[in-house]
Amino acid sequence: LMNENKRHILLVDDDPVLLRMYHAGLTQRGFEVETASDGLEAIRAARARTPDAVVLDIMMPKFTGVDFLKFFRGQPQFADVPVVVLSNSYMNDLGARAVALGVQQALLKMCTSPSLLAELLVDIFQGRQPELDRSVLLAVPEEVATGAADTSVSEPERLARSPVKTVESEANRLRS
Repeated sequence: LMNENKRHILLVDDDPVLLRMYHAGLTQRGFEVETASDGLEAIRAARARTPDAVVLDIMMPKFTGVDFLKFFRGQPQFADVPVVVLSNSYMNDLGARAVALGVQQALLKMCTSPSLLAELLVDIFQGRQPELDRSVLLAVPEEVATGAADTSVSEPERLARSPVKTVESEANRLRS
């Protein structure tokens, strides 16, 4: 897909199963993927080689995604590097702070398949930047947004009805 100029993605998550799953999905799409399992490891990796984009989990022990972003956005050489936040911490304070620090897109991890993530990155690299709706801190991808306005349906129920096989169930299958 982009072999003549392989894009270097830094993938940061403390869950080894999700790291493997997203790594495989992005590598299949022709990205070169480096993984880090916490924010400090991610900073070391970014300093050693500036990534073309960062895919960042927010909730991590020791050094959170917000801690990483504070450092990352404070360094001039990283100012233009797009960051996509993937998190399950729905509408929480950390999510809000991450968005405030400047991210291209914030997605609910449980709704974001590796192929959807790859498509989003392709969009970003081709200059078709998805608008981040700041009122929805972790914006749910279109496919699963049906019924989003129906507040009588709980989040888990809505996702259960969703046609998209959630990443969560896929990860659980891989874990077992």
